Amino acid sequence: MAECSTYHHNLTDDSKDSDTLLGGGDHGEKEAAPIRSRPYQGWGTVLTFALVSLLCILLVVDITLRITNLAEKRKDGSRLHRSFGSNESYMSLDHKYDHLWDHEFAANNAVVYIPPDGKSLGVGSDEEIEPGAITMFHQLHCLTSIRKIMQFAREGGQIGLDNRDDHHWPHCLYYLRQAILCNADGTIERPPPMVNGTRGMINGAHDMRVCRDPSELYELREKYGSRAKNEPLSGLSRINSSSETI
Repeated sequence: MAECSTYHHNLTDDSKDSDTLLGGGDHGEKEAAPIRSRPYQGWGTVLTFALVSLLCILLVVDITLRITNLAEKRKDGSRLHRSFGSNESYMSLDHKYDHLWDHEFAANNAVVYIPPDGKSLGVGSDEEIEPGAITMFHQLHCLTSIRKIMQFAREGGQIGLDNRDDHHWPHCLYYLRQAILCNADGTIERPPPMVNGTRGMINGAHDMRVCRDPSELYELREKYGSRAKNEPLSGLSRINSSSETI
């Protein structure tokens, strides 16, 4: 009987312990079970905030890349490390953007008067100056001319079919093709990542490139081209002032 009594006493104690753990069996004064903090509580909020912040950062970066113009990153001598960026003002035929192109439409803006030996002429020299066109400005002139002819066609004008109808824009079309092939830019262009995780169209806007510094050619035109515009050399120039010079 003593053993039975001892077993009953232990069973009663165990039942009380079980009731305490399960939150029941308290027939006397009830006490609120303490709330235990769990280490993982609040992580959901933190992760959500982190993901939203990351998406906002990616969105800002993407927008910045889209509106960035030609961006210079580093200059090594006359070489520039750049991305093209994007500028929709140059992607339109709207006449409100004509001012961005008109300066290069004048063919003589590409022309320079440099002596054959590359030396500057002295004042009053009788040596004949052979005119020449700087390739970069010739290319910009051609691109501007193609834009003009596209405007003309959009407004109902007849631009012809080939160089039998108009010798200028067909020349420019071929000339620019050859210029692209001559340059043979081997940059591998990648599709930019989008905010939604997909890949965008390969547009070449954000890829880093090694470019020549165009400022040197602007300086060359400023030095040797001003005589053609401001001080015409009567009898020495074999070039006329019409837009069909080049």
